[in-house]
Amino acid sequence: MNSKGKIERLKAYHEAGHAVVARTLGITLSYVTMLPTDDMPAGGALGNSASWLARDTDQATRLAAIEKDMKACLAGPHAQKRYQPRKNKRTPNEWASDFNLAKSLATKAVLITNGRGADIPMREGPFKVTLEFDDLVEIEQLFNRISNETEALVAELWSAITRVAEELLSRRTLFEDEVDALIADRPFAVGIGRVGQ
Repeated sequence: MNSKGKIERLKAYHEAGHAVVARTLGITLSYVTMLPTDDMPAGGALGNSASWLARDTDQATRLAAIEKDMKACLAGPHAQKRYQPRKNKRTPNEWASDFNLAKSLATKAVLITNGRGADIPMREGPFKVTLEFDDLVEIEQLFNRISNETEALVAELWSAITRVAEELLSRRTLFEDEVDALIADRPFAVGIGRVGQ
């Protein structure tokens, strides 16, 4: 297999990890694609944010939703790592956005837990907030716990991730119902007129 083929397979497993974990956790998925889009120049999984949907709920529900989003973010790197273990400890550049988003979510969770949720603007994009040393320790602990849980979840769901990745390699784009069918290992009807068909 040439290097382009290897990169495509890594990308398929990465995106399948995001999609399968998101759906397993009940996060809505519009589609997962290997094709560039306006929102995602290298392809990706597009779905609703559990934490955004839970923004007006009680604290426990909000925190649970943030953890779901963190797992969906970290599932791509963990699936890629499981498919092809890294030879060195350096984090690949293409994982930066997933890790940064998961760290941002961990920061929000810690601030909410510590009663500083009002410091978090209710909009998309970056925000600045002063973090204490104890905040940083809690953020790192939460990030590491969720990362370990995600790694275990990826291992548990590996056969479904493999099915989705292999289908992505041939079809390039899958929609929520198709991902769900592949997770359940049941046949699905190929849509007519869908992107990537």
